[in-house]
Amino acid sequence: MVERLRKCVSRLYSRGANSQGGDLQKGVHDELQMGAISGLSDLQAEEVPSTHINAFADFSKENRQLALDALLRSDDRCRAILNALAENRRPAALRQHAKVIALRKHESESVRVLAEQILIQR
Repeated sequence: MVERLRKCVSRLYSRGANSQGGDLQKGVHDELQMGAISGLSDLQAEEVPSTHINAFADFSKENRQLALDALLRSDDRCRAILNALAENRRPAALRQHAKVIALRKHESESVRVLAEQILIQR
């Protein structure tokens, strides 16, 4: 079932679905959002981080955690969340999240440097 949902999300995404529509928008049942987040997270498309970031505030607590985990999967996605924090596109509380703070010790030097620059800003 989950695999079929991921394939469906992948097809929708490839047709131009974004955070302004579909299962990521506010008011969609949490389990449908979870499936959409999981499906998009598995895609290796450069638009995935911005899709999660743009819809982040509309997710339930559990789905925010799932989206954050997806955003921390690769260096590019880590940089995307850090840049969103730098541009104040995310709640300030996310700056204090243990997983985000841990980016200051990330294995990638580029992520570490960016995290140090952004996370020390107030």
